[in-house]
Amino acid sequence: NQRADSIDADHFLWENIWPKDNDGTDPENPPKPTASANGKYAVRMWVVDQWRCVWVDDRMPCDVFGRAALPGSRPIQLWPLLLCKATLKLMKHYGVLDRIG
Repeated sequence: NQRADSIDADHFLWENIWPKDNDGTDPENPPKPTASANGKYAVRMWVVDQWRCVWVDDRMPCDVFGRAALPGSRPIQLWPLLLCKATLKLMKHYGVLDRIG
């Protein structure tokens, strides 16, 4: 288990997802990802030695039983699914998925 009090600020994975709930000017209230009105999210990822922005939407693939096809968390949180979707999008872009199987 990760504990919020043992991880430095700016090292949480969800801090790489936009939009944010505030502009970050108040050090007592750091910005957190918030729901996007249009369902589009920007995910910052470290790829090939630099930060890149990957755009994903909040539509999630499901199996024939209606269960999410990507890993999630309980209680249901959107940020792990957005990170998985952004990772898969990058893997597809770089041809990694074409070499599997």
